[in-house]
Amino acid sequence: MTYTSRPAVVVLSRGSTWNPRPFDPPETLPNDVVGFAWPAGATVQTVFYDSAGGVLAVVTGTVAPAGMTLGPAAPSVVDVIPNGANFEVVMTVAGAPYQIRYGKVIRREATFPLSTVPAGTGQVFFDSWPTLGIRSSWVVMAGTTVVHNNSGISQLNGIGSPNTGAQSDNALRWFQPLDGDSATVKIVGLNLHSYTVGAFAKMRIIVCSDVAMSSYLFAELSGTNPAGTHVDQLRFGTGTAPTAVSYVGSPTTHTLVNQESITVRYDTGSDTLSAYSGTNLTPLATFPATGIPHGPGHRYLALAWSTSPTSDGLQITNWNASDEL
Repeated sequence: MTYTSRPAVVVLSRGSTWNPRPFDPPETLPNDVVGFAWPAGATVQTVFYDSAGGVLAVVTGTVAPAGMTLGPAAPSVVDVIPNGANFEVVMTVAGAPYQIRYGKVIRREATFPLSTVPAGTGQVFFDSWPTLGIRSSWVVMAGTTVVHNNSGISQLNGIGSPNTGAQSDNALRWFQPLDGDSATVKIVGLNLHSYTVGAFAKMRIIVCSDVAMSSYLFAELSGTNPAGTHVDQLRFGTGTAPTAVSYVGSPTTHTLVNQESITVRYDTGSDTLSAYSGTNLTPLATFPATGIPHGPGHRYLALAWSTSPTSDGLQITNWNASDEL
């Protein structure tokens, strides 16, 4: 059995739950289905994309023979989806996916042309992982990323590599890009790494990424113990895949301590990437980012880790990112 994909629209409004009925746009009545009924046991998801193909949101609905309910999706999920965004409605039957609707988002809402802060002049993103789950705002790009419960050591929850007894290489990307090329990312870190001989923990703060994480800049904080001697460093580099990286320049000695604030800033004017500790305005280190693609499609932010077995590694308790206006 095959199903025809038809062009349609999705209508969203600011501050409003999206919960279309089967006869509302994008209209999911089974008028063009054999027997005029959707198959029993099918599932459905609506995926929203930005102009670069990045996933903005995924909304799971329900399928009934006479029509589909594509929602509900709370305003916190759909308010970030701009007018003109792309969407696809995909139904899965017995493990086989079928696209049944596709098209553009139309927003029906009041506009404010005299606003003192016009839309599109800057983005601010934030996460503090208050629960042990990872929000859908993060797109898993490689491996498994977990939120550790650190209450036993009187610390906040921290996101990082899983302590599974095997080396972990993992990465995730924020679903939405910044508006501009310059970026500032601030994190609050934890260093819970076990410095046994041969152990290592590496954590990367990533800017200027494309949607596939095939091109990006990063600042990496690491703790290693190659031969019984602790080595703690800050390094810069570039990436060609979520966990495939090359280092640039010489490392800087720096030990991440619990609750330390680290700021990573890419400045498009000087084409440099810098890292700062706390409120100190003098960077720990800076390197030129010449030759790395920037501009639309290269404004995503991400996090990645590489951690040896049986280590809680380096973690982040707070992440805040914004356009550098």
